[in-house]
Amino acid sequence: MSGLPRSGSTLLAAILKQNPAVSHASYITPVAPMMVKMTSLMVEGEYQTEFDMESRNRILRGVLLNYYGIAQQPSSPAAQQPSSPAAQQPSSPAAHNHR
Repeated sequence: MSGLPRSGSTLLAAILKQNPAVSHASYITPVAPMMVKMTSLMVEGEYQTEFDMESRNRILRGVLLNYYGIAQQPSSPAAQQPSSPAAQQPSSPAAHNHR
């Protein structure tokens, strides 16, 4: 959590830490300034044409998820379903006979 001096960030962090759903709340973190600098590089100067909105969001989300060690959930329902047992078993040797 990042905040200005005397902005109540210490009190807010203490309140957030009481909630078990909050994975990380601290007083000083390097993430916010780092994300500001990364965003600046992606939207200004010679690199701005290399990053569209989707790629910027994906990069910044990756920074947050990886810094705080948050596991990202698969986005599609197909990615969440295990493959069928038939797909996991090797095919029979007879299927490879081409006589």
